[in-house]
Amino acid sequence: MDVEVYEAIRKACTGDKQLLLLATRQLEHLQTQAGFFRSLFKIAAQAESDVHRIQALFFFNNRMKSFWRISNEAGPYLSPEDKQEIFKVLWENLYRGTVPSAVENFWYCTYARACTLEYIANGASILSRVVELINNPNHIGVVNGSVTPTQESRKCRMFKFLGIFIGHLYQEITDEKKDHLTSDLWNIGRILASRYTELQHHVVLQPNDDQLEIVTMSLVSILQGANDPDLRNSTIVKLLADAIHNFSKLFAWFKEKIKDPTQTAQYLNYFQLCSQLHILLVTRNYDRIFEYDNTQALLDTYSQLLLICGARVENCYNPADESQLPKRLVVNSLVVCRLLLARYIDAEKNGSKILGVGSRYTAPSHNPTPGQLVQVLVTYLLGVQPVDVLHYWKQEPIEWFHRHWNNDNNASISHHALELFSLLLEHYPEKVIPLLNECKELASGFEPSETVLRRMDGLYVALAIKHPRLAPLTLSTFFRPLFPFLKRPWPFIEIMEYRAAWVLVKQELATISDPVHCQIYNLLDHLLTPTKPLVVRLAATEALRRWLFGQFPQNSRVSAWRTSVQDNLWVLLQETFHCPKSRVLVMGAIEKMTQCAGISEDQVTKLLHHLGERDELNEASFMVFLRTVPVISAFVNAPRLNVGLIAESLCNLVVCCVESEKEDVVRVGVDLWQTLIFYKNDVGPYAGSLVTLLLEKVAAEEDTETRYIDLLIYYLLMDLEVIVQCRKVDFFRVLLDRIKRGSHAAMTSTCRVIEAMICSDVARFTPLARIMSESSCFGYLVNTFIHARNDYQARDAILLVLARLTLHRTDEFVQALHGLGTEDNPSEAAVRLIECWLFAYPKITQPKLLKLSVLALGELIRAEIEDCDHYIPSMVKIWTKFLYTTLEDASGNSPRYWTNSNSITDKDALKNCKPTGDFPFRVQLIGLHDPAYTIHTGRAIADLLERIIQVFPGGDAVLERTLANSPHGCSLKTLYTAILGSSGMN
Repeated sequence: MDVEVYEAIRKACTGDKQLLLLATRQLEHLQTQAGFFRSLFKIAAQAESDVHRIQALFFFNNRMKSFWRISNEAGPYLSPEDKQEIFKVLWENLYRGTVPSAVENFWYCTYARACTLEYIANGASILSRVVELINNPNHIGVVNGSVTPTQESRKCRMFKFLGIFIGHLYQEITDEKKDHLTSDLWNIGRILASRYTELQHHVVLQPNDDQLEIVTMSLVSILQGANDPDLRNSTIVKLLADAIHNFSKLFAWFKEKIKDPTQTAQYLNYFQLCSQLHILLVTRNYDRIFEYDNTQALLDTYSQLLLICGARVENCYNPADESQLPKRLVVNSLVVCRLLLARYIDAEKNGSKILGVGSRYTAPSHNPTPGQLVQVLVTYLLGVQPVDVLHYWKQEPIEWFHRHWNNDNNASISHHALELFSLLLEHYPEKVIPLLNECKELASGFEPSETVLRRMDGLYVALAIKHPRLAPLTLSTFFRPLFPFLKRPWPFIEIMEYRAAWVLVKQELATISDPVHCQIYNLLDHLLTPTKPLVVRLAATEALRRWLFGQFPQNSRVSAWRTSVQDNLWVLLQETFHCPKSRVLVMGAIEKMTQCAGISEDQVTKLLHHLGERDELNEASFMVFLRTVPVISAFVNAPRLNVGLIAESLCNLVVCCVESEKEDVVRVGVDLWQTLIFYKNDVGPYAGSLVTLLLEKVAAEEDTETRYIDLLIYYLLMDLEVIVQCRKVDFFRVLLDRIKRGSHAAMTSTCRVIEAMICSDVARFTPLARIMSESSCFGYLVNTFIHARNDYQARDAILLVLARLTLHRTDEFVQALHGLGTEDNPSEAAVRLIECWLFAYPKITQPKLLKLSVLALGELIRAEIEDCDHYIPSMVKIWTKFLYTTLEDASGNSPRYWTNSNSITDKDALKNCKPTGDFPFRVQLIGLHDPAYTIHTGRAIADLLERIIQVFPGGDAVLERTLANSPHGCSLKTLYTAILGSSGMN
């Protein structure tokens, strides 16, 4: 077995993938045989090659979990004898130190995982064994009360194993089983805490020993994972409290005794490890550990640590780790200071010390004062280090933060420094603000860099968020004199104001307490002052838009602030008219401001007065007005609102729209006109200039693209009668002249305007119709329609106007139809005209109009027109629309409707229709006894039917089949008889 296992391990280590796969299969086959794992561990313990040892441990670790089970569970398992042998091999190699350093970590992990699985399989007995291995002096080898270096190294290995074991234990066991581990883990914790205190003295003698790191990590693992017992009387509490006390004493010794900078790195690493433990102890609220003296001692200690970490000395740390070691310690120190300070503040608020009064700690005279702590924080924010802070090292100013501040690894330093500074500023502003003046000296002798600028910026941001009302004071007392020599496009103070505003933009509203809101609004009002640079004011505007919420209380203080901010916004609006993005930003803030805080009538009047100044208007003004329309609409009924001013301003805006040559601006004018309807009772006196301008524009218009004015004219005349009434006749004459000399595009829009005029004032239509008749416009429109075959928009508009006119002036309509014979291809025009009219008004069945249409069609049919086939389908559609009927049945049921989705556009469709009675038209039935059916009507209908039969070969057969399959079984002869009989003909 030993030989086979070794050969398989050797093949797996050759680097050949095929051999590795073969070796793996061979080992999987051997693992089910007795003695396999013993052989595997012999190789792991005795093989000459470290690679073979590691491969053996690697294979065992991958399969350990599936075999480490109790005997009554299904599947293969390790026998107790195998487990005992494995533990023996593992322990002996670790205890005697015979494992090579390259394999040591694998060995620790294997042993720790085996102990974990044994605990899961057989209960907590393994924990007692582990504690005994570590705690029994006989296993350590104490001789005559002294510990030899070899024996001490063995003890270090045991503690290292313990830390790894605890880590594995927490990964493998369930939360339910963790509850049963509490007492055992705290037993181990006491051992570790005792060792931790012991090592605090030991580290002074052997700074390169890594045992403290292992013990600290183990303590952290226990404190993180175990459920909290009652620690008030626990031994571990006293041990950890003593450890914190010793930590401060050790730091004081370190600061006084260590002169060699080369030794600094190892001690900083030790402090960093301790800081991890302290953070955990504070966050888990082990209050008894942090008595009043310990809190004060740690605050002083970590304040000095912050100073030390800020200094870079030669060989202070490994260059490969320079971005890690100082950064970790700085962050941890900042976090510990912030957490401890918060606890201290809470205790002061409660009027008591932190769980008791300690007497062991006396602050040395050289410890930092509160002012020095502020200096430390400002130092980190600035990224510069004063010469005299670390006078005992006598090093030149440090540029470490200058080189590393842009590195992402140091981003948290800035964050935590600002957090701590903000905490101080929030609770002790009367102490911190004066101390900032002392920090001016920090910059003496240093040329400020971009990094310094950013850090100062960050410091001001902390001020702006926590204490906006103090921000202007600190700007004038601290920041402005600090860098007077900066040569920037605009002063440094304004750079910070700009950044402060944008930080407020990004700040989550939920993270700010209610009392701070008003302070923030005051800051934003300060930043919106017209004397500030435009970029600062725009940033503050965006912040204001995001921060506005709810309804402001109506009191004098809020009212004054609201008025001030709105005034500043209107001023900013005037300055940003020509910049679309800025204008939209400001208008968004104004709109939100009016929604949340309201707007006074004076503000509305001021806004409209500004918009009504013709010299100041441009397309930006229109966009401004559109955003304020809801505001103005809300004040329509306000008693003191100057509606006349509103109307005048709106008319001026619309005039500007007309004068513009941009279609999008005209669309704004259309929207403005819609708004003007709200004030139409007061707009009359101001509308004359607008109508006059429109007439001038139309009269002087050249044959060019005219959509921009057409659109406005159309909506003007359709929506507002007041303007049209005063100048309607003149306006109509101008429009008719425009038809005669304009392009098809102009004609289209003009026809739409005429139609709107007719619709808006039917009662006063007579003058317009007379004008139209006098100007022969009707015939001109018909002729234009004939020649505009491909311009469908123009044809539709013209037909719509003609059809609208015939409803009121049928004589002109008949006259136009009689005059079609003199034009080219008049039949198509007539048919299309009648078709448009009939389908535009399908419900109109007046006898006069019905007779007119039939007579007109009869005259066209009797005319000798060549090539008339193409318009016959339209004539058939007209006829079937009004004249095709079926007889009522004997019971007098109401007429029915025949419908079909098909449509006929040429005679082929009619010829090819199937003889199923599926007549290819939509039919609306009308009674045959209508008085409109006179002799002339009947004859015209008969002529129409004959013409259809003549034009379409087989047309009579088609009609016969259609009628025969109708719901009432009518024949063509019956239909003729009914038509002629109803009209009094024989």
